[in-house]
Amino acid sequence: MTAKPGPARGSHPTSTVLLFLTYFFVLMGMWLLLSGHYDFKYVFYGGLTCAVSAGIGVNRFKLPIRGDGRQLHIAARPLDFFKLLSYCAWLVYQIVIANIQIALVILDARLPIEPKVIRFKLRFENPMAIFVLANSITLTPGTITLDVEEDVYAIHALTGPAAAEWQMVAAGQSNEMIRRIARLFGESPEPAVIEGEA
Repeated sequence: MTAKPGPARGSHPTSTVLLFLTYFFVLMGMWLLLSGHYDFKYVFYGGLTCAVSAGIGVNRFKLPIRGDGRQLHIAARPLDFFKLLSYCAWLVYQIVIANIQIALVILDARLPIEPKVIRFKLRFENPMAIFVLANSITLTPGTITLDVEEDVYAIHALTGPAAAEWQMVAAGQSNEMIRRIARLFGESPEPAVIEGEA
């Protein structure tokens, strides 16, 4: 007798309802924050739109997990909401600091730039962790993610200090950004040295 396969992970009705509510309240919160219209008519149509979007999101917003063919909801695990808020606040602070540093470089008559391309290897199982890291690097002025392939990140750094931080990562030492993203997604924050580049 052949055993029947069990339900796919994350397909439990309770999980689906929780994901729907998560999407709905996040979307509704953003709508209320950004719209500035609080009359019943606008809130009703806004809520209806958010509910439809959340319903679509529960069924469509999935990503593959490496190796076993399963799929992962973007909002799955679920992430600790306060950790996510904390990371976003920290990232905004880093963007502000980096903006000031780049502005000082541009205003300096000597224009002290030292552009470099750095490659480092870091394995995150969750594709959203890879996405967040790559985009966090790009959002921070002075660094851009050029490519991510087979766990190897190629980034461009404009200045010496920015390059030095990621060169340490290439040497096998995690930095604050990697550690925070690893905590957020429950991943290991340990980079690996690329063979032939140590």
